Amino acid sequence: QEQNFDSSRGTEACGCLPRILLVDDSLFNMMALDNMIQEEQLIETVQVENGEIAVEEFTQGFNRPCGCSNRTFRLILMDIQMPIMNGLQASRLIMRLMRQSGEHGRVSPEEMKENGLNEDRDLTHIIALTSYTHMAPECIEIGLKECENKPLNADRLYEV
Repeated sequence: QEQNFDSSRGTEACGCLPRILLVDDSLFNMMALDNMIQEEQLIETVQVENGEIAVEEFTQGFNRPCGCSNRTFRLILMDIQMPIMNGLQASRLIMRLMRQSGEHGRVSPEEMKENGLNEDRDLTHIIALTSYTHMAPECIEIGLKECENKPLNADRLYEV
């Protein structure tokens, strides 16, 4: 199935914008991140307050019928300490869903270049956010590529 990507707008032919999922139980933190993102990019953000809802949002996006590379979240900024389901549990479930999807959850090197996907070719890149520096080893152990200290400043956000 061929997808047409409009790199000037960042949208697929189906109209899907690149999306970022913000997961934090602090409304203030989510609003601050959203403001930083919206200042620089034409990117849709979705804000949820716990890991359980994050997994539901990821699954819904992943199952979009268009099948484009923007159907799911390009990036998830995941708080680690949250009620109901914490960020580590949610990240494990999301990574499992990506692995189970096989080729549908990964893209070819050609698509990676065309669509600007992350270096490990996963459709979604999860970054852990925490106020507790001792959590970083556990984040890396479960397979997260990055663990950033909160609050995340704008310069560091744009780097990741």
